[in-house]
This record gives sequence, C-alpha cells and structure tokens, in this order.
Amino acid sequence: MISWFKSDGYPSNYLYYYTYNTIPGVVNGANILKGKVDAALKATGKTKVDLICHSMGGLVARYYMKYLGGAAKVNQVVYIATPHKGTYVAFGDTFTQAAKDLRPGSAIVNQLLGYCPGLSLWSWCDEVVIPQSSANYGYAMSTGCVGHILSTWTYSVYTKTRDYIRP
Repeated sequence: MISWFKSDGYPSNYLYYYTYNTIPGVVNGANILKGKVDAALKATGKTKVDLICHSMGGLVARYYMKYLGGAAKVNQVVYIATPHKGTYVAFGDTFTQAAKDLRPGSAIVNQLLGYCPGLSLWSWCDEVVIPQSSANYGYAMSTGCVGHILSTWTYSVYTKTRDYIRP
C-alpha cells in the first residue's frame, strides 16, 4: 500500500512499514509496536500516528492501545483481515503463543472484547479468519471476496483504508 499512498501524495518519510516475528504472540508484538510508534513520532515530530494493521497485527494494535498507552498516540486505525474474535485455524498449531492468542475464547481475545476503535475491513471468503464474521467487528466494512494475504495488495482495500484515515 505504500506505493499507492505515495502516488496519492503522502510524503515517503511519513510512511513506515515493518514486519515482526509473530510467533511470541500478541503481547510481544504490542511491545514492538510501542517502540515503532515512539520512534516514528520522534522522527516526524508528530504527536499521533495512523495505524494500518493486517491479521494478528490488528490484535497487536488493540492491545497496544488498550494496555500500553497507545490510545493517546493513535489518531486512526484500520484493521485488515483481523481475527478480532479469534480464528479456528489457530487450533492447527499447538505450540506457538501466537496460535494460542488467536484462538476463539483465548485470554487475549477475551481481554480485547468490546474495545475496537477504528475501521475493520473484512472479507466473506477469507481463508485464514474462520469464521469470517470474526473480522466483522466494531465499525466494519466488507471488502467483498478477497483472500487473506491478497487483502493488503488489493486496490479497493487500499482506497477504503485511505479514505478512512484521510485527514
């Protein structure tokens, strides 16, 4: 999506992207996000960021905002294909903290219930968020039939994201 944001006039020094090791789970990811947000705010001189999160990253952002003081540093947030209420796919992994966190009814999922500021973009044919209704949470909008990974590479998902966070 960064190339599309640049094409729409967003300055490249205000666009940050990172990946992280998801295996240690949501709390670990939230602590990483805290450091990334603090670094972005310092680099830009801004007081708030907009977050665009994919999949487990949405739970990471919600945890960061609710428990690590992030709500005061986030202006807008968009969740793309986030299993807000968990995904049954996570039962296929019995080892990692990420899978334990992503299961319906997990401690993390339950701690975050009822707290979902921002926009949730969900697809009725997501092959990873099962049931797909798990991503249809809070203020939500359908992306139509878009696959889980493809969702971040789909222009219509980008425009919904851009239009929501646009100042």
